[in-house]
Amino acid sequence: MSRNGIKSGHIVEISDADDHLELLYPLPSNSVANFRGSLKRDVSLANELIDEHKQEVKRD
Repeated sequence: MSRNGIKSGHIVEISDADDHLELLYPLPSNSVANFRGSLKRDVSLANELIDEHKQEVKRD
């Protein structure tokens, strides 16, 4: 492995930055599987909205 974690066969994103190219980061071989679950929340947004609505109803 190289010091930056990029190995032969890895796919990387290259960005044209005016007078030079930048290697942004190594892309995972399966992006969807790699990021699955990364945006999970401890509390469901739907449940938060339902609770908020119940509180509004009680106030009225």
